[in-house]
Amino acid sequence: MLKTLEQFICDTCGGVIESVNDGWIEWEGSYENDEAVDKNFRICHHDMKCQKLANHRHCSDLPLREICGDKTHTFLYTHLDVGPYHQKKYSKPSIVDFREYVELMRRLTIPYYEEARQWWSEATSDGYFGDANEISIYLPENLKRMIEHYSER
Repeated sequence: MLKTLEQFICDTCGGVIESVNDGWIEWEGSYENDEAVDKNFRICHHDMKCQKLANHRHCSDLPLREICGDKTHTFLYTHLDVGPYHQKKYSKPSIVDFREYVELMRRLTIPYYEEARQWWSEATSDGYFGDANEISIYLPENLKRMIEHYSER
């Protein structure tokens, strides 16, 4: 089982990022009409084989260790609103694809989600979630149970 909120699965190679010191987060960050635009968020190993956006002209990136732990929420909120000091008049968040961004938020903040997500399609096909509501499927105890269920197969 992954060390929850400390180990991640690389979006490029699918291997385990053993420590936040070995991980990287990257995304495309640019400005259009004086508005920030952020998209294509990825978690990957900190090496050029896995960093797919490193040479992209709009690459924004950080070591994973710089946004994990007590800094995670600060990083995530900033993409929703940089605050009045940097943007006097708020017009909208910089996020292009909210579903993609919420997936990143879940990966970085919900215990067991990162590991459970690898079985999401199979669990959906199996009817594993049954009549669970939109909150309960993301509760850490249910995610942990799901990991145990599918990793034993």
